[in-house]
Amino acid sequence: MGYPECDGPQESPIHINTAKTVYTDYPPFEFSHALGKLTTVTLTNNGHSVPGTLTNTNILHQKQYYISFGGLHNGEYYLVNFHMHWGSSDDEGSEHEINGKKHVAEAHFVFRSDQTNETAVLAYLFDVSDNENAQWAEYVLYASALKKVNQTKIYTTNIKQLMDGGKHEFLRYTGSLTTPPCTQGVIWTIFTHSIHLSAATFQLLRENVFKTCFRPAQQLHKRLVHRNYHINF
Repeated sequence: MGYPECDGPQESPIHINTAKTVYTDYPPFEFSHALGKLTTVTLTNNGHSVPGTLTNTNILHQKQYYISFGGLHNGEYYLVNFHMHWGSSDDEGSEHEINGKKHVAEAHFVFRSDQTNETAVLAYLFDVSDNENAQWAEYVLYASALKKVNQTKIYTTNIKQLMDGGKHEFLRYTGSLTTPPCTQGVIWTIFTHSIHLSAATFQLLRENVFKTCFRPAQQLHKRLVHRNYHINF
């Protein structure tokens, strides 16, 4: 089955040259209280990545996990899943590239609005360091046990700590999902700070799950990329 949108004009990821970005004064994001609490999630090897979804499927429970503001349209965007992309070595793995730099990995938190049906993705880049983010180290420990497609694992985590507490400086553009069906119209937010994991931790994913699972940069075409922080040229 083909996915024609994967060849569309607003595909993700992209290479970002910050010197060509446009400053925009976005309001800060607001994160729901539930995102900062211990939460039971289900990890699944879906053949593309290992997404985490809320184990409790009760709608009232799911509606507690949301983001708002941050330049998104009005209303709340509810958590769909979070997942990571990585490469075969420490020299690649992130989907987005900033000023020519490829990071070792990239995490995506996918949210969706019931009001507008829009999808918003918060993206976080990783660097190699022994000063590990404990929540992500635990994610890898459980994910690396899922060696076969459709295997699952349930564990407890703090989603806001996975998002490194919700930092503030970010880049923004309109793109697509990075796996089929490559649906366009996705609001991308890429935070410019890095989350840390050790080289040994990334090796667990390569050896046990996938050697690599990232999409290369796509054409920017005529899209603008915005930033919410000032830079010196």
